[in-house]
Amino acid sequence: MAAVGCEGREQALPTVAILILNYNGVSFVRNCLASVLDQSYPQERYSVVFIDNGSSDNSLEIVRNEFPTVQVLRHRRNLGFCQGYNEAIRQYSADYLIFLNMDTVVHKRWLEELVKVMESDRSIAAAHSNMIMPWVAEFALQVREGYPSHLYYYELNRWGFAQYRVVPFSPHPLPCVFVSGASFIIRQGIVAELGEVFDPDFFAYCEDLDFSLRLFGLGYSVVVVPTSVVYHVQGEKTALSRNSARTLLRANRNRVAAFYKNLSGKEFLLSLPLLGVGAIYKMWHLPGVRVSRGLAMIMALPLNVCGFLWGVVAIRQFAQRRRFILERRRQTIAKLVGLFGSKPESQRTATPPVVSQGESRL
Repeated sequence: MAAVGCEGREQALPTVAILILNYNGVSFVRNCLASVLDQSYPQERYSVVFIDNGSSDNSLEIVRNEFPTVQVLRHRRNLGFCQGYNEAIRQYSADYLIFLNMDTVVHKRWLEELVKVMESDRSIAAAHSNMIMPWVAEFALQVREGYPSHLYYYELNRWGFAQYRVVPFSPHPLPCVFVSGASFIIRQGIVAELGEVFDPDFFAYCEDLDFSLRLFGLGYSVVVVPTSVVYHVQGEKTALSRNSARTLLRANRNRVAAFYKNLSGKEFLLSLPLLGVGAIYKMWHLPGVRVSRGLAMIMALPLNVCGFLWGVVAIRQFAQRRRFILERRRQTIAKLVGLFGSKPESQRTATPPVVSQGESRL
């Protein structure tokens, strides 16, 4: 196992391994790595690992030539989001692991604020960042030393998908259910308890939903950290193409699989109607004017329905992992996420959203 961190003056601070998965991300690599390497956290206490998923562009060459302090792990082919990260987790060790999307720029205190929250409460297993998306006015500023006026984060709703929420800024961490896979931190020690951080059968999409449900099933706390700010350059997904069609199909299939794996038989059957409606309704939460969102919802209807049905038919392949999860589950998931009428804990304590514009996570 590769050691992360080194002997230095900041012995009291924990070590961190920042894992960044790349696939043909040449247009993002410089801005992302430059911001990650320019942190208020002591450089000797964190390492940056660039995981290349068989890219065909020159992003890997840029890293090797322009960012010599960044460690490189190269996969010969595209293993997908899940297995690409799982392979890296086996090879790098630190007190904390951070998972960060390549298409991001991070605040100067992004890392320090995540670690500070984790160190303040040992019951917190994971924390994710204040996620500012391109359709938010504050995204254009990309301020790296001040703080935004609001907290922007994804949270799971009763329809079974992660919905973008906006609340007035407060420096205090907010309890939540969902952990956004674009930027989050976990304790290295819980990896063994999870078995695998990400389910390789998911390949990509909704892997963070499955991860979130497993954490809550184990009884751990999760928070979003308003002072750990990330600018996520994720584009709008309103246009249908071959790639977006594949995304919709797999995302809906994986969403059903995630709930199947983490719910009892009765809970899963009761949740299916809500998940079915959610497969269609989530398109209404795409960014943009309501006319284009409504059109996208109609155009994507066959794909969403097919993806949902694919998930129902394919659940048997997840049976073994489901047994592993349910044997270790310490609390009921369904009540936490409000599937059967009760609100999630985070929605009971959070200030109501101040804007209605938002995006659903596919």
